[in-house]
Amino acid sequence: MPPAVGPRYGQKRVLDRAISRASGVWFGYSTAMKRKYFAASVFLLSACAESTPPARTAENAETAPSVAATLPAALGKATCAAPNLDDLEDGDGRSLVTDDRGGYWYTYKDNAGSTVDPQGSFVPAEGGANGSKFAAHMQGKTADSGIVYVGLGFNLTDPMAPYDLSAAKGFCFQGKGKGPVRVKLPDVYTAPEGEQCKQCYNDFGVEFTLTEEWKEYCFDFAQLKQQGGWGEPKPALTTDHVFSIQWQVSANATEFDVFIDDVRLACDAQ
Repeated sequence: MPPAVGPRYGQKRVLDRAISRASGVWFGYSTAMKRKYFAASVFLLSACAESTPPARTAENAETAPSVAATLPAALGKATCAAPNLDDLEDGDGRSLVTDDRGGYWYTYKDNAGSTVDPQGSFVPAEGGANGSKFAAHMQGKTADSGIVYVGLGFNLTDPMAPYDLSAAKGFCFQGKGKGPVRVKLPDVYTAPEGEQCKQCYNDFGVEFTLTEEWKEYCFDFAQLKQQGGWGEPKPALTTDHVFSIQWQVSANATEFDVFIDDVRLACDAQ
């Protein structure tokens, strides 16, 4: 995905011209001309300094505005003594509150015309894995053309912050439905909230295909890869600074019906 050319590029060109005029060769210029150019330069420098970048939206989401010098601190650390991330049996839209975790479930979609249900407030669907009461669910269809994506997921913490999953070797979940799905974990180097990427959102993940019956899927963190051809390549998932777990459909003109349940960490002892 090519990097966006945003307003900062235009500001730089204006700024360069102002500086060139303000600090160029003054030989042969009248005092009045010097004052005129200097006043214009000060105005342009002030305008560029006070201009605020646009809010991050779907149209410019691939580019974060800045890179922080240090990594943000992880809010908490998972333990294999409490591997359950969420089984949804409490019937609310929040993942299991333990070990400083407890982020909320949500759905998201592109602006290309894809549809997803539910939208807004997330409520678990009836009919979970292994006869349980509830599961996470999304259904809809991706747009016929353009860059499309529809997803379901939850942040590990609330408020959203990096979280340390390094005690585990991977994660598991129950799934069923239809549609090709990519499960992915935004981390400090791929999520804009980590303030480390300029071309963000190429998260580490893996593709799988759902079946009509409930099935457990388990993946080691080492199996997760970034997609080729866009974003900023990194060697591996930063397991001690993970923000979220997301299930995403990105194929054009695809009807999907995704159920997820019993999300947990996978440890060597299990």
